[in-house]
Amino acid sequence: MAEAIIGPLVVKLQELAVSEARALVAVNDDIRSLRDKLMWMQAFLRDADPRRRIVPDEASRVWLHQTRDAAFDAEDAVDQYFLLVDLSSQYTISLKVPKLDTHHYKVHYEFSTQLRVRHNLSSKIKAINSRLENIIKNKETYKQIEDTNKIVVPWRASTAISVAPTKLDNLLQPPLVSREDKRKDLTSALLYDTVVDSSLPDSTPRQKVISVLGPSGVGKSSLVRDVYETLEIKNHFVEQALATFPPYSSASDILKLILRDLKEEDFTLSKREVTKELDKKLKGKRYLVVIDGEGLPLAIVLLSGLLRTKEYPVEWKAVFEHLKSKQSKRLDSILSLCFDDLPYDIKSCFLYFAALPTNMLIEAQDLVCMWMAEGFLRPKEGLTMEKVGYRYLKELIARHLINLEPMDENTPEEELVTIQSKVHAFLQIEAQEVNFVEIHNSDDIPPLSAARRLSLQNRMEKYAALANPMPKLRSILSNFEKEETSKEYDVADEDQEAKVQQSPICLHCSPHGTTTKCKEGDAKSYLRQLLQTSKFLRVINLQGLEVGDKLPNEIGDVVHLQYLAVTSCSLKEIPPSVGRLSSLQTLDVRDTEVKELPVPFWEIGTLRHVFGHRLTLPKQVGDLKNLQTLDTVKPDDNIPSAVFSTKTSLRRLEVMELDGMLIDMPCVEDMDIKSCLPNLLLLSLENTMVSQDFINKLAELPFLASLTLDGGSYKDEQLVFSAGGFHSLRRLTVDLEELKKLEIHESALPKLADLDILIHSNDLNIVILGKNDVVEKLLHEDKILSKKIQRTTRSERTARRIGVE
Repeated sequence: MAEAIIGPLVVKLQELAVSEARALVAVNDDIRSLRDKLMWMQAFLRDADPRRRIVPDEASRVWLHQTRDAAFDAEDAVDQYFLLVDLSSQYTISLKVPKLDTHHYKVHYEFSTQLRVRHNLSSKIKAINSRLENIIKNKETYKQIEDTNKIVVPWRASTAISVAPTKLDNLLQPPLVSREDKRKDLTSALLYDTVVDSSLPDSTPRQKVISVLGPSGVGKSSLVRDVYETLEIKNHFVEQALATFPPYSSASDILKLILRDLKEEDFTLSKREVTKELDKKLKGKRYLVVIDGEGLPLAIVLLSGLLRTKEYPVEWKAVFEHLKSKQSKRLDSILSLCFDDLPYDIKSCFLYFAALPTNMLIEAQDLVCMWMAEGFLRPKEGLTMEKVGYRYLKELIARHLINLEPMDENTPEEELVTIQSKVHAFLQIEAQEVNFVEIHNSDDIPPLSAARRLSLQNRMEKYAALANPMPKLRSILSNFEKEETSKEYDVADEDQEAKVQQSPICLHCSPHGTTTKCKEGDAKSYLRQLLQTSKFLRVINLQGLEVGDKLPNEIGDVVHLQYLAVTSCSLKEIPPSVGRLSSLQTLDVRDTEVKELPVPFWEIGTLRHVFGHRLTLPKQVGDLKNLQTLDTVKPDDNIPSAVFSTKTSLRRLEVMELDGMLIDMPCVEDMDIKSCLPNLLLLSLENTMVSQDFINKLAELPFLASLTLDGGSYKDEQLVFSAGGFHSLRRLTVDLEELKKLEIHESALPKLADLDILIHSNDLNIVILGKNDVVEKLLHEDKILSKKIQRTTRSERTARRIGVE
């Protein structure tokens, strides 16, 4: 894992050497020397990490520990340099000097400050170089320890991802369709389809085995249990047993579970004795035995994900021989094998799951944005950082290390991932061993002075860890349920109940039925202290922590911050100081009361993703050349057309949601959408009251893949999808109460794969003009929607899936 930590640092040193080449002439040689040393050590570490698991020894452990600490110190030195340079460039003279001299003082201050920080960086880099040389010498001195243990993993770890470029949702297994039909089929198979052996003279009924198959999580066990418990089945069979067994159970264990369920007793019998008892109990009777294996053992699933990356039979053989040689057959061996085989640039991304709670649905987009802010992602092969991140996610899914959850029909654009609890436990141990993240999930607060990432998971003492200074902290994450804020609550007295006015209190109900309280003022002071002492912060993701009605002004001092997400029911205002966050990439204030962001925020040129709820755009925005997501924007007639002109950087915008009448935002309704928003992938409209002309403009967008027309988004009674339009659209949702007629022309929507039409009135008619093979296929999957089709002389068939309110 240590080589994955060094990787981002090598990139950072390279960027430092290039960007500060003139300013750091005297230091550049030392920086390049440090970078070269780290690159060599990274190569050695790729072999050393797997070896420490196979032949653990104290010398290797010390060498890895010292190398990691030196790398951390180098990262601290570089970050400290950039921090001081950025702060000095933002400094404004506050001394009372003549107006004409202000610029002179400012320039003098910046120059003297940068001289000091460069000298400081030079001293630290030289010290770290010397330290690494000593570490390398010590490794050579004790090399005989390594030479006597030449056992290594007998294949090379993966150096590149193995999945082909494809959409994330293409990795989903199809869910079971029409559960009621499956229920009837299973019941019929049990009751009526009796198997008879015709070779026997009396045509005696024989045993039958029914397998219920399907991907994990689609409800196989629930389906079988529903049928098993029905009165019809209970009356049909004389004996019934349902045995659920965990992975690695022996045949004897399974037979004992069956017998225990039949006789409702515990047995300590041998396998032969159990077999005799079962024979005695079931012989000559009609019986039903359900065996639920709880899916394939996790080790087999993980092993299959590993082997899919191995192209040659000799590699498969090497994997199995390696497993045979292991003294321990535990799941940890497989997990270690799968982890060590990951390409080094994906390891940090995978390890990031350790900072998130288990059994939690995680939005794929949020995860990729955090990876990006951490510096784990770099553009490559012509791909943006986001696309690289999604490729990494696909690789982890394909290896079965994480799971992609089926999409919620209410929020189809949200791709969610989860991680299995045993894999998560392994990652937490791995992450804490290499000081990747500190996890506060108990009453004991770990030492945090050297913590680089902190995950708050203690629901009872959520704010306790924030009271400690954390000067090296890069990321802080919390994922609690949203707290409720109240200014009054009931207090029970011995004789009466009295309503008492109090200062704002944050109340949070824990799973154990108790309630923790934290005064709003305390919570704000904790957050202010965090911002004052943790200047290296790159990621702030506070879900379920009360922060008051306004973020502290100190948020603007954390100039390296790239990801800011807050879920707080009381938050209403973001201070103007946020405009000083010159590296900010992602802001997420969706689950807050924030409706407007300060004007300086819209001047941040690094912005890539902005999430909110009906945010109001200012009259002027900066050159947002990197902005890809704008969700959700409230139309406002005060917004000038220049905001959406072809000269702005919204040309890279991929996701946009509008909520409000576009008649109040003529700059959007009248703009040349194809020129202004050429890269738009997802568009959601609600209460916008757009016309058919606006829909026709959307039809020209070259990459639009998802369009949602929610309530009030369209003002006419007839909606037409003309021939040749929307040639990239894959998902279309139409939820319009006033719609009377939906018309789809021939060759329209050629790539459509998901059509949702919510019918609010029997008056709705769907007309298909001409032959449309894509719509014909969708129609074949939905008989209800086909009844709404109005066939003309040119029509064939139409549409697909429907949800009826």
